[in-house]
Amino acid sequence: MFVFYGCSYTYGQGLQYYWLVENTDNEWEDMDKFSGAIIPQEQLSFEAEQYRIQHSYPHLVSKHFGINYFNTSVNNGGDNSGMYSKLQNLHQFVNSGHVDYHIFQFTNPGRNTDDVNSVDNIDDLCYHQVKRISNQVNEIGHDNKWLAFSWYDEIGEILKKEFPDNFIPIIYKDKEHLSFEHLTNHKGELTIHVQHTESEDRHFSDYGHKVIADSIIRKVEQSPPSKLIKGEKK
Repeated sequence: MFVFYGCSYTYGQGLQYYWLVENTDNEWEDMDKFSGAIIPQEQLSFEAEQYRIQHSYPHLVSKHFGINYFNTSVNNGGDNSGMYSKLQNLHQFVNSGHVDYHIFQFTNPGRNTDDVNSVDNIDDLCYHQVKRISNQVNEIGHDNKWLAFSWYDEIGEILKKEFPDNFIPIIYKDKEHLSFEHLTNHKGELTIHVQHTESEDRHFSDYGHKVIADSIIRKVEQSPPSKLIKGEKK
């Protein structure tokens, strides 16, 4: 089993637009009014919600391996402290003895005030947020493994340098990226906005989710297989 943690990128914000354009009278220029900042995503139709889920990278990764998953990003948003809290309370979501990989998408390290006030500089903040995840997974035991990638280069650098076995590089156009920061900025090629300029949404496009999923799949296949993957992938 995979357990995914992250923010709105992991939630799949914006993927509902594709269904809405295809199945309603709305056009791409109308999609910003359906963003998470405007309308609670819980109010979307069942069909739009299922489209979002099934085209998000957690679903794509799990479908590739034929393994069940749980996405802890059950609403639109999140921070690195929240990921840690969910990991601490994993027993409320799944049986940790059945988890193959915890897969973390680190978000903006400055989103949580308590985290920011607990350290002296950004480097210490980023290291602290990664290290506590590592420690908590080790405490869980049960042969649980963890992998991670980042929105920002600062955490990506720490993952690559200090936790290379856990670091997921983003592979795009045969180039390895520390994070997806430069792939989702105002000209970011993995965004909805670049794919459909009528929308201002800079979350992953459907193509962006596929790029992220492929990067995770590549890392998992390079890592020592764990119990359930051994059973599913011969």
